[in-house]
Amino acid sequence: MRKDRIAKAFALFMTLVIAGTTGCGGRKTGLNETGNKNVSTQKTSDIQKKDGESSSSEVQDKKKELVGKKKKSSVNLSNEEVKKCKQIYKDYNSSLLYHFLKQSWGDNPQKGLVACSNINMYLANGMLSEMTAGQSREQILNSFGKNMFRADVSDCINVNEREEKEQKIIRKMMGYISGKIKSENCSLGNSAWLSDKYDYSREAGTILKNDYNAYSLTGEMGSKSFNDKINKWIDEQTGGKIKGNLKTNKDMAMLLLSAVNFKEQWKVRFDKNNTRKGIFYGQSAYTCGNTTEEEKIDKEKCSFLNSEYAYAYTENGRYQAVSIPMTNANMNIILPKENVAADKLINNKDAKQIISLCNTFNKKWDYSKIVKFSMPKLDFKSELELNPLMQDMGIKNIFNGKKADFSKMFVSDGENKSEGGIYVSKAKQNSRMTIDENGCSMASYTEIAIDALADEKKDTVTMNCNRPFIIIVSTSDGLPIFMGAVNRVA
Repeated sequence: MRKDRIAKAFALFMTLVIAGTTGCGGRKTGLNETGNKNVSTQKTSDIQKKDGESSSSEVQDKKKELVGKKKKSSVNLSNEEVKKCKQIYKDYNSSLLYHFLKQSWGDNPQKGLVACSNINMYLANGMLSEMTAGQSREQILNSFGKNMFRADVSDCINVNEREEKEQKIIRKMMGYISGKIKSENCSLGNSAWLSDKYDYSREAGTILKNDYNAYSLTGEMGSKSFNDKINKWIDEQTGGKIKGNLKTNKDMAMLLLSAVNFKEQWKVRFDKNNTRKGIFYGQSAYTCGNTTEEEKIDKEKCSFLNSEYAYAYTENGRYQAVSIPMTNANMNIILPKENVAADKLINNKDAKQIISLCNTFNKKWDYSKIVKFSMPKLDFKSELELNPLMQDMGIKNIFNGKKADFSKMFVSDGENKSEGGIYVSKAKQNSRMTIDENGCSMASYTEIAIDALADEKKDTVTMNCNRPFIIIVSTSDGLPIFMGAVNRVA
């Protein structure tokens, strides 16, 4: 059915890094319809895959202690499919980390603390791939590392068959990764808010509901009542930690929201008696061509967490790294060496190595040392503009009204949709991160004390995060959930 007008903006596409339980629901025909917010879409798989083996039983026991419990996925896959899903996700995260640091440290040093949810970006791009066609879709698939599953579609005899097979692979990937990441302490949520001025593909809507567990609702974009419903969803998902203040406009065709809520406590508590004031040597936001090296540094006084523990540790000529165990996750801290400027630690090789360290069985980890560790307490909110980041990763057409192809989502009425002006007008990610003596949360404060361990016979190394550093939190089996870049702490 032909509509009154073609929207000048496709959506405000926001991924919120604080949320709650997953919702689901199909395309709605009225404002009074809602989805079931507590529905699981997949069966639990018994397939488990180890990430590596250790050289000694003592080290193996230490690794098991640091890694925590492994989680089952909600998708049944063969061992080969599991291996491929993990590799594609890790390669995607290597690329994402590179472009994230390039934007946060290289191109935009004005922002002191920036967080990015890896899994939100991944799931959001998966949903976008279901809605797009042509080059718009190809660019999204390429961001996943499309060559990884090129062989799986080599026997397809036509384009439609190939694309359908590719999307089935993507749905399996999304289901497996989200199933591995979801836990009692990490919940995922997606929703789609549709304008009542358009007809939408029922097939695409069903896929979003069944394969992405996306809650959906149709209403009048720009109306107060519809905005209130959207902001209520945000408030509910964040537990009020991020106040919903989102406003749609009448030209929006669709709004996607994707969220993750993470909270974990340390396995080994940071003793509050050891928290002390110190100086953080941050990256100045005010630099120019003739700025001296001394002027590039902002000295900030803040509280530092301190501990001595047998953390997994590694270093090379460019950075130090430590893996801090949580109950069912790990936090990796990457600290550039003093002679390596933070903005110089930006290349594909470093990004790939850093992501590989999310695997606690990586042979580079040394479990034999006591680490004298220090890092600032953090509690911050940030906004990350995703438009430039996604375009830098090669996803460009969806932001261009003349090139974006969302024909798989919108029912064709005979018009050329590529000239219809439906495109992504804005993409951003809101986040809040708290790191203190008790643990790390993306939504709420947790307080559980665990006794520290010590071993005086082990060698000691010092890692003082009093200058810009990187944070990466991953699941117990090495799948990144979110990351942060700390330039300043104020």
